[in-house]
Amino acid sequence: MMPTVFPALFAANLELVQQRLLQLRWAMLLAALLLIVLGQLVGLVLPLVLLGQAWLTLALLNLLTPWLARRGLPPRELITIGLLADIAVLTEMLALTGGAANPLASLYLPPVLFGALLLPPARAWGLAIVSLMAYGLLFVWHLPWPLAGDDAAYAFQLHLVGMWITFAVSVTLLTGFVSYLAWQLAQREAALAAAREAQLRDEQLVALGVQAAGAAHTLSTPLNTLTLLCEDMQASYATPPELVQDLQLMHGQLAVCREALARLKAGAESRPAPQPLCEALDERLQGWHSSR
Repeated sequence: MMPTVFPALFAANLELVQQRLLQLRWAMLLAALLLIVLGQLVGLVLPLVLLGQAWLTLALLNLLTPWLARRGLPPRELITIGLLADIAVLTEMLALTGGAANPLASLYLPPVLFGALLLPPARAWGLAIVSLMAYGLLFVWHLPWPLAGDDAAYAFQLHLVGMWITFAVSVTLLTGFVSYLAWQLAQREAALAAAREAQLRDEQLVALGVQAAGAAHTLSTPLNTLTLLCEDMQASYATPPELVQDLQLMHGQLAVCREALARLKAGAESRPAPQPLCEALDERLQGWHSSR
C-alpha cells in the first residue's frame, strides 16, 4: 500500500520532501566523514584519496541540486537522480573498503525504502534492481578489508561494531523519515476531513436557502391576495369606520411580511448587495415600528 499511497500523497509536496532529502544527505556525508576519521584512529589503512573523491562527488551533487531545481528540473527527477547517486557513491566506498564484507553494506536499504515511498512503482523497482546489482558486484570487485595487523578476534570485533553502526543509522533514518511521512499523512487527512465538513455545511446551507426560496414563493401569493382584499375593504364605503384602523394595521403587517419574504428570497438566491449602515438601521427601525 505504501508505494502507491505516499507518491500520490506527496505529489504536490515533493519540493519539501526533496529539501528534507538534501538535509538528510548532508547528515550522511558528515557521518561518512566521521567514520573515515574514526577508521584512521583505529588503525584502518584506507585509500583516502579515492574515498575523498567519492565523498566530494556526492557533496557536489548535493550542492548542484538546488541549482537544478531553479532551472526547472522536476522534484521527482531530482529525487531519482539523488537516490541513484547515493547508491553509486555507497557502492564505490564499499568497494574501496572490503566490498560485501564491509558491515556498512546494509546501508543500501534506506535509499531503496525512500524510492519505494516517494517514486512511482516502475522507478522504485528499478532502484531496487540497481541496488541488488551493485551489492552483487561487491562480491567480485573490491579491495581487501583494510585492517592493520592479523588479529582475527580484533577484526571480528570491528565487524560487529560496524554492524551495530549500520543498524543504528538504518533505524534512525527509517524511523525519522517514515515518521515524518506519517505525520504529513495525518496532517493531510485532517485537512481533508475539515474540507469535507465545510463542504457538507455549505451543502446544508444551500439546501436551506432553496427551501427558504420555495417557501417565500409559496407564501407570496396568499399575502398578495390578502393585501388586495385589505385595500378593497379600505376603499369600500361600506366598511364600518371602526374597522378602518384595523385594516390599516393589517395592511402594514402584510407589507412587513412581503418585505421579509422578499429579503429571504433574495438572500437565498444570491448574496445581498452591500448596504450603508444608516440605511440598514433605518430599515430595521421601520420594520420594528410596523410590527409593533
